[in-house]
Amino acid sequence: MKFRIARDAFLDSLQQVQHVVSTRTTLPILSNVLIEAADGSLRLTTTDLDVGVSGTVEAEVSKEGATTLPVKRLVPSRMSYCQPCQGQVTQLRSRAPCAMGPP
Repeated sequence: MKFRIARDAFLDSLQQVQHVVSTRTTLPILSNVLIEAADGSLRLTTTDLDVGVSGTVEAEVSKEGATTLPVKRLVPSRMSYCQPCQGQVTQLRSRAPCAMGPP
C-alpha cells in the first residue's frame, strides 16, 4: 500500500473515527484503525464490536492495500508512524512487509 494525503485531511479523518476505539480491551485489534487505500481514496474504520465508524477521504493512491495501525499512535500527540514530508504532506512508512492481499 502506498498513498499520499494532505496531513490535515488525514488527521481530520482520524479524529472522526478514533472515538469508538477502546483504551481497555481484551482484543488488541480493537485499538487499531483499519486503513484501506483504493480508487483514489482512503477508508478509515474503527469498531468496538458494538459500534463501528467508517470515513472516507481523498488521497493519491499509487498502490492499493490495507493495514491496521494503533489509532492512539497516529493522533497528533504521538505521530510515531507519520513523518512530515514536503510541508503539509504526511508519509506513513513501514519496514515490515505486509502479507495481505495480492502483490
